[in-house]
Amino acid sequence: MFQHAVRTLGVFCFLAAQIFAQDTTLPTIAQVNPAPGTVNSLTSITVVFSEPVTGVNSEDFLIQGLAMGQMVLGPDARTYTFNFPQPPYGTIQIGWVIGNGIADATGNPFNATAASSSWQYQLVDNTPPTMATRFPAPGATVRALQQIEVTFSEEVDGIDASDLLVNGQPATSLTKLPAGPYIFGFPPAPPGSVTVNWAAGHGITDISPANNAFAGGSWSYTVDPNATRGDLVITEFLASNVATNGLLDEDRDNSDWIEIYNRGSNAVNLAGWSLSDDPEVPGFWVFGSRVLNPGQYIVVFASGKDRPNPATTNRFHTSFQLGTGGSISVCIRRILRACS
Repeated sequence: MFQHAVRTLGVFCFLAAQIFAQDTTLPTIAQVNPAPGTVNSLTSITVVFSEPVTGVNSEDFLIQGLAMGQMVLGPDARTYTFNFPQPPYGTIQIGWVIGNGIADATGNPFNATAASSSWQYQLVDNTPPTMATRFPAPGATVRALQQIEVTFSEEVDGIDASDLLVNGQPATSLTKLPAGPYIFGFPPAPPGSVTVNWAAGHGITDISPANNAFAGGSWSYTVDPNATRGDLVITEFLASNVATNGLLDEDRDNSDWIEIYNRGSNAVNLAGWSLSDDPEVPGFWVFGSRVLNPGQYIVVFASGKDRPNPATTNRFHTSFQLGTGGSISVCIRRILRACS
């Protein structure tokens, strides 16, 4: 009986040693999405390890040698997603911090120096620039028209005043505001229909190595000096909103805000109206569609969040905030005129 017990215990110990020695395989990367190669955008990478691992931190994941991502755990301990600002176009190297602390359940470490642990992307820009906003809005009826503001979807090059044609005649001046729109100036347009289009062969491209060409396009206005203007006024605004019991936006932030009142007798669609903190750029931020009835107020948050077309709330957010140093100027306009 004693010998049998010893033999049984020996077999058990032998099997236990075998089981313990079975897992010596280091965890590796089984899959990444997007796959290495050429991509047009890169703001997120999902990494799937060969087995569940622990010890993964956002600081472990390197993009161009820098930890810049925010990590999101996937449906299991194998899958991790890293979100980050898009890096500059070109070759993008992906890797891991050496000695990162990533390991499987039995302590086998992830080898950051293995060939399979790093990879590359070629980030290329194949998207041509487009017009993000125009002021006045296309199709608007305005009382006067002698300048048009155009904001592109990205930085552009090769643009001149003569690239924009108003009733077939090139604009006579062009001003580019830092981080703002291109402002085309021209002689006052006569009453009636006004057609605006980009000249053929304008030469406008983005600034990527691909020099993607802007496609152009056309739109129109109606100039009517006697057109009825909506009677909107700014009744109140608050800069540097730090009150603990003050008005909060839908994100529960203490954003600056501007109150607008329709003191007229007609309903006004805010589409094509604008708010600005610069008298020289009345079309700095343009509203999306929203009807403001007579006697009705609306609060617009000057938060810098830039939400001109809120989908689920009525909370508009401008692309600028209200300064607190020196004087504060806020204006609302439907047509292109300086405001104060």
